[in-house]
Amino acid sequence: MKVRFSQEAIRYVERERYYLAQFGRRTAVAFSDQIKKAARLIGDHPHVGVVVAPAENVRRFVSAPYHLDYVVQADRIMIISVMHGRQGPADLEKDDDDAFE
Repeated sequence: MKVRFSQEAIRYVERERYYLAQFGRRTAVAFSDQIKKAARLIGDHPHVGVVVAPAENVRRFVSAPYHLDYVVQADRIMIISVMHGRQGPADLEKDDDDAFE
């Protein structure tokens, strides 16, 4: 099945690749290869990821340390977000006590 990346996922991948390039070109290339391999696997096996509750129809595939969230549609798979497992969603706000909500 054809796999597409959302604009949010593309932006994350570009930022992460740029960040990792600071540690060496090989590191950035290895990251890109890992994400491409994960996308191919998801395309070949659309239900490989677990359903993420409570979001309906959103699945998560873990290619450590990265999480790829995606939606299986009729004619394609849309990867809606990519993030490092130690990072939270970008839209979480911090309270004064440094707790996330």
